[in-house]
Amino acid sequence: MYNAAFCVIAQGSKEVFLGNERYQYDPAHYLLVTAELPVVSQIIEASWERPYLSLRLILAPTLVGSVMVEAGHVPSRSRADVSALAVSPLDAGLLDAVVRLVRLLDSPTEARFLAPLITREIVYRLLRGEQGDRLRHIAVLGGHAYPIAQAIERLREDFSTSHCGLRASRGSWG
Repeated sequence: MYNAAFCVIAQGSKEVFLGNERYQYDPAHYLLVTAELPVVSQIIEASWERPYLSLRLILAPTLVGSVMVEAGHVPSRSRADVSALAVSPLDAGLLDAVVRLVRLLDSPTEARFLAPLITREIVYRLLRGEQGDRLRHIAVLGGHAYPIAQAIERLREDFSTSHCGLRASRGSWG
């Protein structure tokens, strides 16, 4: 399962399958996922000399909504279908923000303060990019869809744990 996330590769490449759709990305492209999806993925380029290196940044609906409001991005009124998964070219500004975020791994003290700011910058740049409409759906639908998705997942879990018991006692109901 992929959650709403921004995925970027520093080295190597990967393909993701959603049903019959195939999405491939590499250091020149990023993947944006805007809903929890059951996918199959595989790394298609890596070696001992050049291992696969990537970053996945989880995109919370509240964060996206907050950046959207502060930046003055109005959600589209269009009801057009927007795919929940897409690949786009990685531009220089977005790449710069990602590199600065990764560099903070060496400075935990600075990371506590700067990582949230750089993460907001990444969301801002994504909102301004070609996948901005797709990202807006996280905030617009995420406010309502996320609790519903959590409730559905809870029902699935509860059903799975009690399913055997229901099946065994079904005969006595009718």
